[in-house]
Amino acid sequence: MENDKDYTDLIDRFFDDELSDMELEGFDSKVREDPAFAARVALEHSIRKGAAQLRSEQADQAYAAYRKKMLWQKSILALASVALLFCLWHFLVKPFFFPTPQHNSSWPVEQQQGETPAPETPDNPQEEPAPAKQPNDTLPEKVEKPVAKPPQADKKPPALIANADFRPFLQPYSSDRIQKSGGSGTSLYRAGDYAAALPQLEKDYASAPTSFEQAELGIYIGSCLVFLEKYPQAVQYLETLEKDRNAIRLRKDARWYLALAYLGNGEEKEAINLLQLLVSDMDYGESARGLLEKIKG
Repeated sequence: MENDKDYTDLIDRFFDDELSDMELEGFDSKVREDPAFAARVALEHSIRKGAAQLRSEQADQAYAAYRKKMLWQKSILALASVALLFCLWHFLVKPFFFPTPQHNSSWPVEQQQGETPAPETPDNPQEEPAPAKQPNDTLPEKVEKPVAKPPQADKKPPALIANADFRPFLQPYSSDRIQKSGGSGTSLYRAGDYAAALPQLEKDYASAPTSFEQAELGIYIGSCLVFLEKYPQAVQYLETLEKDRNAIRLRKDARWYLALAYLGNGEEKEAINLLQLLVSDMDYGESARGLLEKIKG
C-alpha cells in the first residue's frame, strides 16, 4: 500500500511538472524497467488527456461564440459608419462644394435664332461704348465664382505590414531530449524536409511514451505546419497545444509559433497579443520585440 501511495504521489508530481531533473531520470528508468508502473503512468495519462480534451472543447466552443458575437458587432459598426459618412457628404460636403445653380434675373433676354443684336449708340461719340455683357456673366462684378473642389479622400492610418514579413524570424525548433530519443521525423525536420517530416512526426507523436514527449513533438508538428505555410491548420493545432496543461513548460514555444501562424493567417491582433506576452521572455524576448517593431512600423 505504501508503494502504491508513493507511486501515486510520484506520478502526480510527474504530470504536475514538479520532479527535479534527477527524479525525472529515475522516473524514465522506472517506466522502461517496470511494465506495471508504465501501465499506471499510461492510465493516468489517458485520464488526464481526456479531461484536458474536454476542457479544450468547451473553451473552443466559448471562443467560437465570442468571435461570432464580435463579428456581428463589427458588421453593425461598419454599417453605422457608412450611414454617417453618407449623411456628412449629403448635408455638409455636397452643398458647400457643389451648390445647386440658381436662376439669375440679370441674364439678358435670349435673341431669336438668326438675329444680331443692334449695337447701342453712345451719347458722346468720343467715348467708347462699354462692352456688352456676355450671357455667361451671371454674377455681379468683383465677385468670383466658387470653384468646385473635389472632396479630399480620408487619410487612412498606416496599415500593418502584410503578414508582418515574419519569415526572417522563423527558425526551426530544437529539443535535446527529442534529438536523443526522436525518430526519423525529427531527422527530416532538422534537414529542412518539412513536407516529408510532417507525417512521420505525427506517427512519432502517436507512439510517444510520455505526455511531455508528446508535447515536445507537438511543437515540432506546429512549427512544421508554419514552415509549410499551412497557417489555418497551424493556428488550430497550436491553439490546442498552448492550452494543454501537459505542455506548461513548453507554453512559451507554443505561443511563439502560434504568433507566427496568426501573422501568416492575417490575424495581426491575435499575434500582437501573444508577442506582448513574450517580450520579457529569456528565449524569445528579443525576437518578439523586433517583430512587434516591424509590425507597428
